[in-house]
Amino acid sequence: MKRIGNLITEENITHDFCITAIEEAARHKHKKLSVQKVFANIDKYADLLREMVLNDTFTPNKYIYEERIENGKLRKLQKPKFFPDQCLHHILIMLIQDKLVKRIDPYAVASIKGRGQMKAFTAIKKWIANDKKGTTYVIKGDIEKFFDNVQPDILMQCYKRFIKDKKYLSLKAKVVYSCKTLPLGNYCSAFDANLLLKEMDSVIRSQPTVKHYVRYMDDFVAFCDDWEKAKLIKPLVEKVLRKYKLKPKHTYQLFRLENMGLDFIGYRFYPNKIILRKRVLKGILNQTRRISKLKIIPVKEAQGITSRLGMATHCYSKKIFNFVQKNINMYVVKDIIRENSRLISYKMNGKPYKPKRILI
Repeated sequence: MKRIGNLITEENITHDFCITAIEEAARHKHKKLSVQKVFANIDKYADLLREMVLNDTFTPNKYIYEERIENGKLRKLQKPKFFPDQCLHHILIMLIQDKLVKRIDPYAVASIKGRGQMKAFTAIKKWIANDKKGTTYVIKGDIEKFFDNVQPDILMQCYKRFIKDKKYLSLKAKVVYSCKTLPLGNYCSAFDANLLLKEMDSVIRSQPTVKHYVRYMDDFVAFCDDWEKAKLIKPLVEKVLRKYKLKPKHTYQLFRLENMGLDFIGYRFYPNKIILRKRVLKGILNQTRRISKLKIIPVKEAQGITSRLGMATHCYSKKIFNFVQKNINMYVVKDIIRENSRLISYKMNGKPYKPKRILI
């Protein structure tokens, strides 16, 4: 693999480029005081950011640690400071994103523009419908405590095999060594993970029995046409991951699709149908009951139920929609979301706006 050079130059790191990086880092964060402070004098901060990158004077700030329970799992988040940390992270990724995306597996999805959950869903649905033999058997696995077990030294070795620009590697090393593991909450982490797992993707995809393959962050799925040959893939995965001091989780499975169904990205796939994962279904039912008891629907509740129902539109969900419509007036829910969007838009433009409904 030919290494990339000439990344951090005065031609690449322009004033406008730094402004774009700040704007990208500020997406969905305009309410925060730290972001408003930067935007009040964005040209000044863009020049400071450019100087840090070109002269290699960036010093990482300490992460803000936060614990959050998501889907029954305890997530330990490490949040970097907005300026200069998050802005510099976006610069590092903007410089290599196009080249990195070309080199990783085409079905390594998650946190990459155009490669989200729906790309994986559409691909799996198509494969199952059009290739019955090739999707007879399924390998499903993930990596044990992936973010907690990634070591900075190993990650930097991957970047040195990919990039030769010394200034870039120096800045990247400061970000990588600012945390003992791969920080969950850092913008760079998803791209770091894709680079780190590139070899595993290649090894699995190169096996003759593997007809289709997709990976969502550290969860991977391979569709095979031969049971005996599929059993030989696990030792190969273990061998590759051992080089990076990682290992597959004990939940690694090899099964027949028609017997169990594939539980992946919020859905359960069968040869003749697709249904919602039980946890997602329970979330819709519980939230519907909760909203039905409220006199005034908060914006977050309205956004949450709409988002969950959006997932349901892609699978068998007639009974779900019937239950929701009996208990909630979805016209009111959508109206609340629209008014909240208008309110935010008017505030950002400094215009007065009086909503028709009370928004909480």
